[in-house]
Amino acid sequence: MSLAAAPLSLSATADVALRTVRGDVVAVNSADTPPVIVLKTETPKHEELIVGAIVDEQTVILRGDQAATLGELKPGEPVTLRYLKTEHGLVARFIRVE
Repeated sequence: MSLAAAPLSLSATADVALRTVRGDVVAVNSADTPPVIVLKTETPKHEELIVGAIVDEQTVILRGDQAATLGELKPGEPVTLRYLKTEHGLVARFIRVE
């Protein structure tokens, strides 16, 4: 009998929740490993907040209703970012250019 536990998937981890932030693109680094997107947004107390997230093969990127790539996003564009907070950092699941 083996007592080793099976690794948990992200969906099986209780504290992982999909979160949403809206802001303006500060930078996209599609050549980095892993690729990342950085947004600037504002907290409810009107404080600037910078959010960076890893973009992987599961991330869906849309410009309106059309598929887009990370490299097509430009600084200053308003976007909605949905991400997971994981032990490895923030991981983008959905990016839509407004």
